[in-house]
Amino acid sequence: MDVIPNNHKVVQVGSFNYRVYNKGIGIWCVVDVNEDSWHSNCGEAPEVFVARCLELGKILVPETFNQPQRKD
Repeated sequence: MDVIPNNHKVVQVGSFNYRVYNKGIGIWCVVDVNEDSWHSNCGEAPEVFVARCLELGKILVPETFNQPQRKD
């Protein structure tokens, strides 16, 4: 994938967060579980792009964040 690794954004779609990479000039990229990359339309919002990928059946892995354990 020809993107700058630190040039990304995490967006929420539904109950999950997904990492999108900025390719420049308003184009975003996601990588599915098969390591295939998908690119947005120019100027498409990253949240709309991820939702569209999911609707098309692309299998994207949600981001997981280490949450502090609750102490009850």
